Amino acid sequence: MTERCNKTDFGNNLCSLHVWHFSALHKPPRTIFAGQIISNVDIYDNWVVYLYHEAPMDGPLTVSAYNLAGGSQCTKALSDTASCSIQYASPKAVNIIHLNSNSMSDPTLVGIELLQDDTKAFDHLAETKVMMCKRDNIWTRRIDDSRFVVCAPTSDAPSTMPEPNLRLMEVSNSAEEPSLTEVWSQSISVMDVQPIVSRNLLRVKQRNGRISLRSLLDGTEVRMDVSGSWIHSGLYPPKIQWHRIPEKTAWRDPRRDDTLAISRSTKCESSPSALAYAQNDVVTVLDYAADNSRQRIWYRPRIA
Repeated sequence: MTERCNKTDFGNNLCSLHVWHFSALHKPPRTIFAGQIISNVDIYDNWVVYLYHEAPMDGPLTVSAYNLAGGSQCTKALSDTASCSIQYASPKAVNIIHLNSNSMSDPTLVGIELLQDDTKAFDHLAETKVMMCKRDNIWTRRIDDSRFVVCAPTSDAPSTMPEPNLRLMEVSNSAEEPSLTEVWSQSISVMDVQPIVSRNLLRVKQRNGRISLRSLLDGTEVRMDVSGSWIHSGLYPPKIQWHRIPEKTAWRDPRRDDTLAISRSTKCESSPSALAYAQNDVVTVLDYAADNSRQRIWYRPRIA
């Protein structure tokens, strides 16, 4: 899947999203949307969920869920939307976490709503409210089928925060109806997070590139080094091997290799055996699978 943003004079935010099947990269893609004002895109399993404005940007945001397998689509106008993400997906339905907040104050009250789309309509399943420190946009990210984080990124010191800016939430499915409950909360300098579910850890990227590991059980800090190659691939060594790796062991980022001519600001996408870097209309693929050595492949995708 490839997301492509078209830079225009209208807020610099008109975007298009095109989807390729990995077994048919030579064929024209399927266009999910084109020339819309997009503020949020999330892709998981066979579903794409995105928030968009109809131009001009004076109306409510609309959430749309698109089923890649069946080609069906459902939309719903939302008010005071801050972010949304896919929480759970099945072949016929998708559950979405929707955050809403209309306040610029710090701290701010954030509404958290669990919605379900069955390709016909969005149904309300559960909701709760939490107070959050707000120094920037608040967003949510899936951990697994039952857990997600609500984050207000900031580089400020925790002592200056009137409320936590990182909360781990859980979807509890009781016999009667689902509910949203808090597992733990932290006041912490955080710019981005990435779950390491296989090790029950949360990787927290902080100011100046510092990495902190937090236990998904209670939020306590876990002191272990993290290699850049693990972050890109999403694969981590067994715990006993992880502890044996010498401290400060460095992985050479391909963006620091002058012979590859990859800009250091280029975004990386990965699979367990390859890294892909997109620059302008050229994608550079570094294949680590062949003979345990890195091979370089150029690919120029075509929209039409």
